[in-house]
Amino acid sequence: MKWITFLPMLVLIPALHSQDTLLISQEGLREQLNKQNLQIQIAEQQVLSAQGEFRQSNALLFPSISVSHTGISTTNPLMAFGSRLNQEILTSADFNPDLLNDPDNIEDFATRVEITQPLLNMDGLFQRKAAKAKWNAVAYQRERIRENVALQLEQAYMSLQLAYKTVEVLNKADDSGFSDHDI
Repeated sequence: MKWITFLPMLVLIPALHSQDTLLISQEGLREQLNKQNLQIQIAEQQVLSAQGEFRQSNALLFPSISVSHTGISTTNPLMAFGSRLNQEILTSADFNPDLLNDPDNIEDFATRVEITQPLLNMDGLFQRKAAKAKWNAVAYQRERIRENVALQLEQAYMSLQLAYKTVEVLNKADDSGFSDHDI
């Protein structure tokens, strides 16, 4: 008696978990593929990286600017005498032994701005050309990856269409009443 109530449930359970049919278009797949494919996203980032390397090579053409600031404030006799000597403000009164042994506080501050413009840097020019060639190569590679993924999508989509047509033909053949003996 238990089998009689259990048997219909076994038949109904697979029907409850059946899958829905989705209609997909080739254009919709292509659009989704361009947004979500990791190979394409990696290729895009590689192109941006190569472009960044090329832009960094612009530093070859622009001037380099550096700023430095130094300062000294001392009462050390040797440093005070040397500092006054470097500043070229030494007078005969500075040779007084009392001032030499116990100098006043001496301050010396210097700010230096240096601008250098490269005239001709052949290594840099070759590196710039190499960066440009890499950028172009990575861009071509990205396009080939896109084309390859699109081709794979096209093949998979056409295989799916062929499978649908095969099922349709098999269903027609089954409905028409052909049997294995008739063929």
